[in-house]
Amino acid sequence: MFTVEDLYFTDLPQQVEPAKLLVLVLNYNNGSNEADPREVEQLWSDLIFGTGTLEDGTASVNDYYREMSGDRFYFQPVLLDGNSTGVYSFSLDKDYSDEQGLHPEWPFFEFNYDMMGVFEGLVQRGLVLDDFVAPGVNQDNYSQVLIDYFDAAQWDRNSQWYATSKVLCIFPTYNFENVDWTPLSFGLDQFTLYAHINFDSSWGTIVHELAHTLGAIDVYQFGSYDSDLMSSYSSEKYGAAHINPFYKIIYGWTTPEVVTHSSVVTLYPSTSDQYQPAILTTADPDQYFIVEYRTGEGFDAPVGELGLEGVHVWRIDKLGCEAIYPNHDNPRKGISLEGILSSVGQSVSTRYYKDRKNLRITKETPGATVTYMAENSDGSVDVRIEF
Repeated sequence: MFTVEDLYFTDLPQQVEPAKLLVLVLNYNNGSNEADPREVEQLWSDLIFGTGTLEDGTASVNDYYREMSGDRFYFQPVLLDGNSTGVYSFSLDKDYSDEQGLHPEWPFFEFNYDMMGVFEGLVQRGLVLDDFVAPGVNQDNYSQVLIDYFDAAQWDRNSQWYATSKVLCIFPTYNFENVDWTPLSFGLDQFTLYAHINFDSSWGTIVHELAHTLGAIDVYQFGSYDSDLMSSYSSEKYGAAHINPFYKIIYGWTTPEVVTHSSVVTLYPSTSDQYQPAILTTADPDQYFIVEYRTGEGFDAPVGELGLEGVHVWRIDKLGCEAIYPNHDNPRKGISLEGILSSVGQSVSTRYYKDRKNLRITKETPGATVTYMAENSDGSVDVRIEF
């Protein structure tokens, strides 16, 4: 019998338990060292692990993930040696550098080499490396540990990493004489299997990079979809939209309704506790569609800012959606936003099929038609699915 599990196309673990997050702040001479490191630790701790609201500007990273996951997932601080914040600040007597290859045993970036020393110091304070590394890694070799974290080819990652504790490394912007320590004035530098951000990284960048540590893939590599956390869009006020429904399903943040025959489906907004996307199967067992409703409320506000409210129809293709992306250079999009139905009466066709002989997508095989039918008084919408 067909089950939803048949559509996951991935061995990523479900993210329905809090993930342990170790936050490192590296202070270099070419950054600003005027602030008290303990105050900085508390500020970052409040921003990441705290509890607040969007209305007064005190919302945290955890508040975002709680909303996006339906209160099923958030991050927990790693507390060592009397530290109550989960943030660890380190002063390095050197300038920040993004040079590569300065150390024979570490062919990557200089700041990653600096992190090895930081890890070693934390082990002396009680850090257990077993919590952060996948099986088969030499935990006595810090270079080995971080080289395995620094797996820049994200489609080649070991999926076991995603079940481990996470690391967030924060460092000053390269070549800046003074770095703004204000936590709400956080560009993107480079992420690895730990999230890696600059002091001036946007709030949206932080939640985006942390999603990578859960196994999420950049959607903008296959085209820009502005209603997805993993796209290139970022809101100055709210940071980023919710993640696409594919990840919400495989992470266990929602249970979809699988539609196999013509019917009317009621969809609730992405921020509702009744949120439940619908899955439409196709003639191809490696391809299906997900239908959801987005209103631009809460942390999903960027959807409203861009005028993208409505019924979103996503096409998911196994060749592009396996967790490790073995077919990264394949032109087909693994996660594709096929259309947004913004008003009653609009419709979109899901008539796609993969011709396995020449590996191309056609619209020749019958699929389904999704039609926006009605808006309901409880904030939901009715959508007709016709096969």
